[in-house]
This record gives sequence, C-alpha cells and structure tokens, in this order.
Amino acid sequence: QQQLQQQQQQQAAAMAAAAAAHQQAALIRAAQQQQMQHKAMQQRQAAILAAAAAHQHHQQHQQQQQQQQQSAAAIMAQIQQLQRLQQAPPGQEQQGHPHQTPGGHPSWPGGHPYPGPGGGGKT
Repeated sequence: QQQLQQQQQQQAAAMAAAAAAHQQAALIRAAQQQQMQHKAMQQRQAAILAAAAAHQHHQQHQQQQQQQQQSAAAIMAQIQQLQRLQQAPPGQEQQGHPHQTPGGHPSWPGGHPYPGPGGGGKT
C-alpha cells in the first residue's frame, strides 16, 4: 500500500511539474510575443516620427526657397505697407491707406530746357 501511495505521489508531482513547465513555457511565449509587439510598436512609432521630421524638414526647405524667390522689391513693398499701417491713425486702417504712393516717377522732361550757347558770330 505504501508503494502505491508513493507512486501516486510521484505521479502527482510529475504532473504538477509538467503543468508548471507548460505554464512557464506559455508565460515565456507570451512575454516574447509582448516584446515583439512592443518592438513593432516602437519601430512603427520611430517610423512615424521620422516621417513627421522629414515632412517638417521638407516644409521648412520649401519655405526657405519661397522666401529666397521673393524679390527685394516685394520685401520693400511689404515694409512700406507696414510703415504706412503704423503711420495711419487708428480707425483708418480698414478704410484703405490714407496716403497712397504715386504709381511711378513724374515724367522727366525729354531734353534740356535751356538752349545751348549759339556759335560765335564771325566778324
């Protein structure tokens, strides 16, 4: 009878050990899967961040190019407009600029107004 009990105990212990091993294996597998998922997520996040950074860099680059393409004349016009806005008394900004600059130079006279000296009369 003792032998039978021993056998049963051994069997129970073996089963428990097998169950424990199985559980441990399952836990390890689950942990590995989680790690893999975590890695995949990290990689995905890194890719998203990289894409966002590249996009931002591209936009900045485009902006720089556009700024360079803006001619000095356009920048001067902007400065004049700002100065005009600053000079304008409050409440007049919406109604349009109080003093508009003339479109261009007043036309210069075509030639000298004075006639050249005449040739000396021969005696």
